[in-house]
Amino acid sequence: MPHIDTQTRSFELLLKAIEKGSIPDFHRLQTEWPDNVDLAKRALSAIFRHLKNLPPPATTYKEYAVPFALLHVAFNCLDGVMNQLRRKLEAYVEELYEVIQEHLHDLVVCIDFLRLLPLQSDGKGSIWHDPLYGSSRAARMIASLLWKGRTRHLEGDYDSLTRIVCISLDNWMAWSAMDGAKLALHKMHAASRLPIFTALWSCIGNQMTREILTVKIAQFDKASHKKLAFCFSNRCRQWEDFSEGPKSESLRIEFIGTINLALILSNNLDFRRALARTGFHAQVLKFGLQFPHSSNQDSPSPSMSIQVVHELLTFRRLDPEENAHAIPGLLRAGLLNVIAEEMLQFAKSPKVPFPLWKLQSPLHCLYHLGYHPNTANELRLAISALPKTLEEAIQKDPLSGPHWRLFIQNILVFAEGYRPSPDQNGAKGVVLCDNIEHHKTHANDDSNGLAVSQCSWCQTTVYCSVECQQRDWKELHRKECVDARVHRIDRQLEGTWISHKIRATLFRLSEYLLKSSMRETAKKVRYLDYTAYPAYPQYFDPHELIVALVSQGIQSVFNEERFSALFKQLVDDTSDSLRLVATKAVFGPYFLITLACFHVAVVPNATEDPNPKIELRLVIPMEDSVAQFVVLGEVGHEVGSEWDFGYDGGSLDDFEEGDTEEEEEGRDEDSEEDGRMTSEEDAECGGTDPKEKIFYQITLRNGFSWVREVAESQGLEGPL
Repeated sequence: MPHIDTQTRSFELLLKAIEKGSIPDFHRLQTEWPDNVDLAKRALSAIFRHLKNLPPPATTYKEYAVPFALLHVAFNCLDGVMNQLRRKLEAYVEELYEVIQEHLHDLVVCIDFLRLLPLQSDGKGSIWHDPLYGSSRAARMIASLLWKGRTRHLEGDYDSLTRIVCISLDNWMAWSAMDGAKLALHKMHAASRLPIFTALWSCIGNQMTREILTVKIAQFDKASHKKLAFCFSNRCRQWEDFSEGPKSESLRIEFIGTINLALILSNNLDFRRALARTGFHAQVLKFGLQFPHSSNQDSPSPSMSIQVVHELLTFRRLDPEENAHAIPGLLRAGLLNVIAEEMLQFAKSPKVPFPLWKLQSPLHCLYHLGYHPNTANELRLAISALPKTLEEAIQKDPLSGPHWRLFIQNILVFAEGYRPSPDQNGAKGVVLCDNIEHHKTHANDDSNGLAVSQCSWCQTTVYCSVECQQRDWKELHRKECVDARVHRIDRQLEGTWISHKIRATLFRLSEYLLKSSMRETAKKVRYLDYTAYPAYPQYFDPHELIVALVSQGIQSVFNEERFSALFKQLVDDTSDSLRLVATKAVFGPYFLITLACFHVAVVPNATEDPNPKIELRLVIPMEDSVAQFVVLGEVGHEVGSEWDFGYDGGSLDDFEEGDTEEEEEGRDEDSEEDGRMTSEEDAECGGTDPKEKIFYQITLRNGFSWVREVAESQGLEGPL
């Protein structure tokens, strides 16, 4: 008992010295911090009293040298105490946080002061601005305050928590926006910068501070969103400039954390769009490729580049504009190479090519994103740019090869389908006319439907002539114009509006698909559901297609006058010259439903196809003779040691997945028998000689695209 009294009296003397501002005793206080809660609370209150004595704004160091030195040691002492609290029992911590909340306002003011006006003596009595000291210490204190959900003890002071969040964000943005020369001047190494990021990341870990941060970013104007996006992008450049040596653990933590932070904040649409335009996604992948691979061959861990791809592709469903900018950048940075290497390294069986992915494979993600024309083109370029050794290795691999070939073949359908024909390259407008009676209005005209005007009110329809616009207004558009205007404005605000140029591009893909099935029954609607992988063509009567769409959660399009009119037009057509192609694709959080109507005619006495021939080439080693994939067109012929699969207008569903060589040969025999048409069948196709080739000319593109919300219960295979 006397020994305890001696310790208590000794600590009482220490507290009195602290209260008087004895600078040497602050270090002793850290080392002798009491386990007794009452003594600890008194000591903590004594420290906070010294944090109130902030220098006036215009004070020089010489005028305030001693008070600032006291503020300095008091803040350092509190920093050490907060670190000790991480090892204390929760009951002890809760008692001390009562004192912290009581003085939280003063602490936040002190933190902000140190961040904005960090002063440290240079030994000559002058002022030396040292951002590293103030920013880092302020960030460390915030990270300690919010450590592991301890924010709940401070929720009674909402205003101070709001200020903490703002300080954390402003502090991180100030350093992340700094150029390389200035950053090098301050010698901000990865270990020094980590606390600044950790403070901001701590705000994400608690529901209240996370909501505060989300609200603050939502209140940003357009310029502030661009500035925040620039900070993330510039942070990547800082890593590249100052991380030439071995990648440290602190850099790895900050790197992955920054990616996750960017994706979390991307719930804000304006910030997400701004971030996609900065090239951030491509930059983090390029930097991730610089991290060394695992040296453990027996149990290899995923490389940093693979982890980056997982974060970027599986976090959430991508926004359409993000798809247009971020995914092409990722592909140019080597996304496809990383996916191919992951398949070769981790594939365990033909059924599980990506065991590290919990939801779906990255090939499925890219396939759904490939419906976007920009992404489809970038995918085609990325496929052609693959290193030859990597391509040969994955083609020969028995576990991943079939999946890779199936993916390549389906992506090439998008890429080739969106490629404009020579006549479209020279067109100065959109080859489109929204008058569904265009073929009647211009019955004796070879007009290609080049749009020259649009509805000035709703701006959702375009026409090739005044006659077509007047006729469509009388028959249809006056019923939809007002609602169409509201729909367009809503979609433009969300970034999901399908412009006339994009709509015409989507119809090019529909036309490409139509060319492979010109002999199908004219009254059938060709339907491809690109939300499934792979998409197999189906043929429906109009009523059957409606039933199919309803079963897939798409109902609101049936209220569209134009949708019904296009179907009715197909049913009433007696010339068998109309064709409808319907597609459904993932469009961010929406379904994109496209219904394209084409007016086709047999070209009499033609000796060559007026439509340009398109070939899809896929090189497959001869060793892999049992192919499990879908191919286009006729069976390939052997060329040297390779197979060349050419597309010459055959149906997309000529072959089924999983065919053996014998089954393919049997299918060839069946196709030859089917190709020998009877005279009656040939007459229906417009010819009299079984050997005569029949060519079709497509003279009109017409139709609409609808963007509709995905039902909550609808489970999509789209990228999450």
